[in-house]
Amino acid sequence: MPDLKIFAGRASEKLAADIAAYIEAADPSWKSGRTKPVLGKVERKNFADGEQYDRPLENVRGDDVFIIQSTVQPDSNFLNLLFLVSTMKFASAARVTAVIPYFGYSRQDRKDKSRAPVNILPLIDALRGVDRVMLLDVHSTPTPDGFMLAGVKVDHLYARPIFLKYLRAKKDELWGSSRGLLLAAPDANAEGLARAYKRALGAQGHILITKERSVEDGKASVITVIGDPKGYDILIVDDMIDSGKTNCNAVDELKARGAERIRSLATHAVLSGNAVERIQQSGLEEVIVTDSIHHSALGTAPPSKITVLSAAHLLGEAILRTHNNASVSSLFDED
Repeated sequence: MPDLKIFAGRASEKLAADIAAYIEAADPSWKSGRTKPVLGKVERKNFADGEQYDRPLENVRGDDVFIIQSTVQPDSNFLNLLFLVSTMKFASAARVTAVIPYFGYSRQDRKDKSRAPVNILPLIDALRGVDRVMLLDVHSTPTPDGFMLAGVKVDHLYARPIFLKYLRAKKDELWGSSRGLLLAAPDANAEGLARAYKRALGAQGHILITKERSVEDGKASVITVIGDPKGYDILIVDDMIDSGKTNCNAVDELKARGAERIRSLATHAVLSGNAVERIQQSGLEEVIVTDSIHHSALGTAPPSKITVLSAAHLLGEAILRTHNNASVSSLFDED
C-alpha cells in the first residue's frame, strides 16, 4: 500500500499538523514502526514580484498525498492549492487528494441577476487534475455535484459530530430555560441544518429568521422571526459566520421577542472586518466555530465569546478511511 503523506497549504499549516498528529496516533501502521513522518515538509518562499514557490522537501513518488488547504482569501490561497496539486502530480504521487476545509467563492454559485458571475465554476474546473476532493460543510449545496460533473471524486464531510459532542457534554450548562431549547435558522437554506440539530439534541422545535440581503454588497439585516422564541434558549446554526451582522441583528430581534440565552454555531469562522469586536459587544452568549479557517486572533487565547473546536479528528479520520478504502459516510451514522 502507498504511504500516506500530509502536506499543508499556506493557509492551513496548524490544522494540517493537528491532522497529522491524529493520524500518527490512530494509524496502526505508524505504531508498528513506520519510518516516514506523516506530515511532509515544504520549502516556501516568495519571489520579489510576489510569485509563490512551494517545494516538497521529500520524495512523494508512489505516495497517497493529501493536501490540506482552506481557500479563505482565495485569490492567493486557491492558487497555492493548485500549485501544490500540480507539484505533487509532477513528482509522481500515486494519488493526490485536495482537502479543502473551507472553500472560498462557494457563495458565488448561481446567476441571480443578469451577467452575475458564477465564480465557483472556473475553480471547480481548475481542480480537474486532482484525484479526489474533500469538503467540509460547503456553503453551496450543488458544489459537490459540480466536482462530480467535472469527473472529480468528492467527499462532503459534515462538522455536526464535532459540535454535537461539545453541546451534549455541556447540555445542562448551555441551556436551562423554563421552556427549553429552540434551534434557529438564519435563512431558508439553513433550515434543514436546524432540523437536523433539533432532532439530534432533542430540542423543542426550530424557528426561522428571515433577512433582507443586498446583492450589491452582501449586507444583511434581520426583518422578522417566524415562530415564537419567548422563554426559550436559542441556538442559531449556519455553515459560516462572516461579518457577524446577521447573528448580531438576530440577537436583537430575538431578545425583543422574549428569547432567553442565545448562542450561535457555525462551521467556518470567516470573521471579516471587525466581526470579532461586533460579536464581543453583542448579546450573544457564545459563538461556537471550528478551526477550518486559521485566525491569529483565535489562537491560544480566543476572545471570551468565541469557542473554537478542532476539526482535526474528523478530517484525520476521513483521510485515514480514504487511504484504507474504508467507509467515510459511516462517520455520520450515529449523530
